[in-house]
Amino acid sequence: MDISIKFTFQVTGVDHKEKTVDVLETGQTQPTKVSYDVLLNTAPIDQLVNNTQITAPLDIVHNKVFIVGVGLRKPMTSFLEKFTWLYFPDREVPFFRVTILSRYGEVTPDSDKYWSVMCECARPIDDPITEEEMVKKTLDGLVIKDMITRGAIESVYSITLPYGYPIPTPNRDRELARAHGELERHQIYSRGRFGGWKYEASNQDHCFIQGKEFIDRVILGEPEKVYKTGVATIPRG
Repeated sequence: MDISIKFTFQVTGVDHKEKTVDVLETGQTQPTKVSYDVLLNTAPIDQLVNNTQITAPLDIVHNKVFIVGVGLRKPMTSFLEKFTWLYFPDREVPFFRVTILSRYGEVTPDSDKYWSVMCECARPIDDPITEEEMVKKTLDGLVIKDMITRGAIESVYSITLPYGYPIPTPNRDRELARAHGELERHQIYSRGRFGGWKYEASNQDHCFIQGKEFIDRVILGEPEKVYKTGVATIPRG
């Protein structure tokens, strides 16, 4: 089997009947058709189904996540000195998790002078709140919880992720089985966090193993375990 690897290409369409993918390289105005024998998709499976119209649209649910990063001047607040991350099941603040990102390496211009936090704020996909409003609420929440002081803020970064988490629902497995049944008849497979849409098997380590097991299935005929069962046995240490 020939394997072709291309980077910096944007996939704009999939033709499951002709077994071709339309790819657009940076600077191109017209896509190029690339043939495939077996296609592994890691984009959201609902988008793949909608694009190919290989089956009816999927009744599956996800949310969006606002990411707000804050760069701060030292000293770090005493409250956060002993933590690497915290969860907040608290309606008083907009974030569900705060990570003290500067604890994970050299991620500031000067670690002797600066430190940083990353906040994750989940919302339903139809929530009308703007990114600007979410940034304000996040900064207010960090101050309310005594994690930062306003005077120490050096910079703020924000981004909205339209696909934040695939949400398990009672009919999810039935819907995924329907989609996979049609896709795999045409040698199209969908794996990964949103390609597979299984929250319980979509951490980064899960996704790496999904990729390995998919190749082992296609090349060696070995069964997949992580995606099919949602359970990974990962060596530690």
